[in-house]
Amino acid sequence: MVVPDFCEAAERGDPAVGRFFDGARVTVVACHARAVKWLARRAGWGYDDAAVRVLNMRTDGAESILAALGLDPSAGPARAEGGDAGAGAGWVPWYPVIDRDRCVNCRQCLSFCPFGVYSLSDTDEVRVTAPRNCKNNCPACARICPEAAIIFPKAPDAPINGAPVRPEDLRDRGADALKSKLAGASNLHELLAARRMRAACVRKSSREAGEPPP
Repeated sequence: MVVPDFCEAAERGDPAVGRFFDGARVTVVACHARAVKWLARRAGWGYDDAAVRVLNMRTDGAESILAALGLDPSAGPARAEGGDAGAGAGWVPWYPVIDRDRCVNCRQCLSFCPFGVYSLSDTDEVRVTAPRNCKNNCPACARICPEAAIIFPKAPDAPINGAPVRPEDLRDRGADALKSKLAGASNLHELLAARRMRAACVRKSSREAGEPPP
């Protein structure tokens, strides 16, 4: 199956894509394995670490990927089986997913994000519940996550894009590190509250003017 945008398909929980993860062995040619895993888990697809092989287009060359698939690079384009899961129109699929193996539920992302992307579940677990509210190309919440548990699959930088997390990646992370970098910010929580208030005012003004929210 050809999926033009794996992030978009995962956000809407496309059942046509999800059925490939249903107990059978599957090879996914996409991005970093950690990103693929948590996109699939968020979508509710039956992702099994032992059954899924991920070939990473970010790090592996075309020839090595074709060889891993048992295809001859000189034979020309292969015909995709299983149909085409088309991407939705009018939305750029940029949003975070949470690596539950790393998340400690510190809620810094919830406090930091001014766009209402995150909320708490009935069991007080931070969830990404409004992915379409996320601001394109903004990975700020991932940069402050003390455990590097937030993934933006399309981000250029590791480990935000789902690359393996190294010990050095955890330095200078979290709210305390952010606070030290913000000149004149005496209280981080007040600063973040002001950000959320400004964002809410902008959304309200847009609605009153009949404009799409930013």
